[in-house]
Amino acid sequence: PMPFVGQIFKGEITKLGALDKQQPPFDIKNPYMAKVVVNRELHKGGNRSCMHIEFDINQSGIRYEAGDHVAVYPTNDTELVEKLGDLLGVNLDDIFSLNNIDLEASKKHPFPCPTSIRNALLYYVDITSIVKLHVLQEFIQYTTAETDLAILKKLCDSSPDGKHFYNEWIVNSYRNIISVLEDLPSCKPPFDLVLEMLPRLQCRYYSISSFPKLSKNRIHIT
Repeated sequence: PMPFVGQIFKGEITKLGALDKQQPPFDIKNPYMAKVVVNRELHKGGNRSCMHIEFDINQSGIRYEAGDHVAVYPTNDTELVEKLGDLLGVNLDDIFSLNNIDLEASKKHPFPCPTSIRNALLYYVDITSIVKLHVLQEFIQYTTAETDLAILKKLCDSSPDGKHFYNEWIVNSYRNIISVLEDLPSCKPPFDLVLEMLPRLQCRYYSISSFPKLSKNRIHIT
């Protein structure tokens, strides 16, 4: 990480400082930081979960109709971020910037930069989805123990046995980047490679279940 003095991205999608001083119009690239005023579980007991959530949009100027969709930007769990930081051996408060060296690439950075490692893991990369095959292939060169290497190489094997092992060990067990690094302790990829290889954290779309005539200052989703 390079020394840095100045503002950093702290979850903003495009414009630096947009979350500190929110200005309309609000859209997918300039989301409104709505306060969650109701977060209620509708299913009592059992294994099913259905949440009723209400967002306060009183100061936003946002208008909606019943049946519209609202995009919600998720945040990764702070405990998982701390755990991944420990596994990567990094100071989560270090500031860095990932630059695309491909001059023909449409984006200069894979996500808003400069930022801290903590913010990147919290807001910008998906650390909970299963690890893709191309990521495991990159990890081979950063693994030292023979037992860990054998597992990685078998996971990356294109034979029927290799594909079956990947489905069993990764897909069916739902191993994410954290569980893979925990289970293969000699695998020590550099943090910038991990951040480059992980997919972007995507917004999730939900149908609005409230009616503006009854609740113009709140958006309900279920």
